[in-house]
Amino acid sequence: MCDAMMRVGVVGVGNLGREIARKLVESSFEVMVYDINVQAQRRAEKLGAKSASSLEKLGDSCRMFLIALPNPDAVTAVVSGEGGLLSWSKPGNIIVDMGTTDPSTTRRNAEIAAKNGVGYLDAPIIGVAPQPEHWTIMVGGEEETYKNCKGVLEAIGGRLFYVGGSGSAHALKLVNNCLSAVYVASLAEMMALAGKVGLNPKTVYEALSEEGYESATVNRIFRQKIPKMIDRDFDTTTFTLGLLGKDLDLAVSMGREAKMPLLIARSAQLVHDIARDRGLEDKDPSAIVTVFEDIFEKA
Repeated sequence: MCDAMMRVGVVGVGNLGREIARKLVESSFEVMVYDINVQAQRRAEKLGAKSASSLEKLGDSCRMFLIALPNPDAVTAVVSGEGGLLSWSKPGNIIVDMGTTDPSTTRRNAEIAAKNGVGYLDAPIIGVAPQPEHWTIMVGGEEETYKNCKGVLEAIGGRLFYVGGSGSAHALKLVNNCLSAVYVASLAEMMALAGKVGLNPKTVYEALSEEGYESATVNRIFRQKIPKMIDRDFDTTTFTLGLLGKDLDLAVSMGREAKMPLLIARSAQLVHDIARDRGLEDKDPSAIVTVFEDIFEKA
């Protein structure tokens, strides 16, 4: 199904969707985008994409649709809601959800799509938004559908990994992001503790992370987030505390559905709840350190 002359629709052109559109344009695909944010559409146009005035126009014009939206409700509205893509898609078309959605929602959307003769994949991304060459795109859904759109996905990311049936890739993405949320919360708590007991946070970072002598606790997240905590650089981010908290909520809900209470993840969720209540949802996840600092200050 996939060739470089095929027109691909992208719904949602924020940080993630814009990078997806850019990579497809660079690979000579004709790209049409739709976003309720007109300015986001304009930025995508500057990359070489065309804009659709509505989901109906997009559905009439494209054979494959890549979705990069911030939450499951938005995905459901775009896919199967009134006037959504399935209202305009034709049998044989494919919808690919590349955001982070809970597996139950994904499976429901996939079932509705199948009744309309439309393929449906979950294909979330692991990696940093501005660096698609280092992305891993995990794929869930019918393997034949995956094979039919492999060329498009290969044009976007550096590595493809087929996970299994519908919802499986989204489940794996939630496991990954839950690990990240728990780790960032642990880093924040320990850096706040270090300050409380009289250690210089910069000294802690340098002692544990020197090249060739790293502590076993050091990884990419450590190297990214600790300097932000030290410098109070919470305003520059490609993935906000609010989005990570949303993914943590979905992971805890997934555990509840599986009748497996996630004790450590639930503790991290509580801290994220406090951070969001304090208006930190648009900050970098490292801003969660301020929650622990305030708790320790009052202790």
